[in-house]
Amino acid sequence: MVKELDCGKWSTSMAALGSRPWGKCLLLVALAAVTMGAKKKTLDPPTTVALIDMKRVFDQSPEFRRRVANLKEAVEQAEASIREKQEEIRELQRQLAEESMLRADRERIEVQARDATQALSVEVTLSKKVFTEREAALYLTTYREVQAEIRDYMSEHGIAIVFKFRDHEELDSPDEIMKALNAAVVAYHTHVDITDAIIARLEERFVGEAAPVEAP
Repeated sequence: MVKELDCGKWSTSMAALGSRPWGKCLLLVALAAVTMGAKKKTLDPPTTVALIDMKRVFDQSPEFRRRVANLKEAVEQAEASIREKQEEIRELQRQLAEESMLRADRERIEVQARDATQALSVEVTLSKKVFTEREAALYLTTYREVQAEIRDYMSEHGIAIVFKFRDHEELDSPDEIMKALNAAVVAYHTHVDITDAIIARLEERFVGEAAPVEAP
């Protein structure tokens, strides 16, 4: 018959524990637990909050810069076309300044100049609208790509929330100084800044990818 153990008679001293067979096992387990606990304490605690400088992410994103360059090229082409039409209108106005012009020719050129001016005004208005929408779409597309990388990074590193901030290391104007004084983030540990990590992920994502063809 197995004798029931009397827990009240157990010694709690380390020497007493070591003198018993099962006590040695307990000591080993305790030492292992202490060792593991010590190792865990040397690790950085989980970062639940992170910061990111979105302006620097956009400025250093190769894909964003490519899209901006494409949009700039399209804008320059539209501006060149507008300048040509403006010159055509000025030429019509120079012809109208000639006093020797026949009345029928003057009336015809006046109509041409008026119609060309109206058409150009409509073209300029539509161009501004189109390019404004394209610029907004460009920023939105890039923002969503950055946001997707941030979410993946959060999942991989146990981050709960990411705040935007500006790295105000270079304060070379009164406006920059005032922005820094009014910034929500006053001080932070550098390990919570994930800006460089997200820039690297974006670069890796778009390396070797064929640039999509954008409408002019």
